[in-house]
Amino acid sequence: MKRFMVVLLVALLSLPALAGLLPVGATPTSPAGVQLPTETAHLVDPRLALMASEPERISELGGAPAPDGQISVIMRVDSLRSEHRNSITALDGEVVSWFPLFDTFGAVVPLDALPTLTRLPGLVWLEPDVMF
Repeated sequence: MKRFMVVLLVALLSLPALAGLLPVGATPTSPAGVQLPTETAHLVDPRLALMASEPERISELGGAPAPDGQISVIMRVDSLRSEHRNSITALDGEVVSWFPLFDTFGAVVPLDALPTLTRLPGLVWLEPDVMF
């Protein structure tokens, strides 16, 4: 548990440094050029937007392994519930981790499902699952 908390702290502290990866005023896009909803863009980690726009760089950018055409993500919600698991399944994704204590879960989803994920009920933050 202590190691998890240290990794979580390091990840949170690195977010401001990574925010500069997108040009100022850029709107994150999916690999197919589908624009992420403007009203929910503030819920998406800039690293995820970069990975989605350049999926061939997911590994280079530290993304966790996922099948071709998919991406591993971590989502924090206001209150974790079965509705979130059902939403992922409906998008042809798979929930791979479930942390009720932190209202967080991980999933592997199709890259083109990212715009829909930004509208997940109760979403607080959406980021890529990265390897440290």
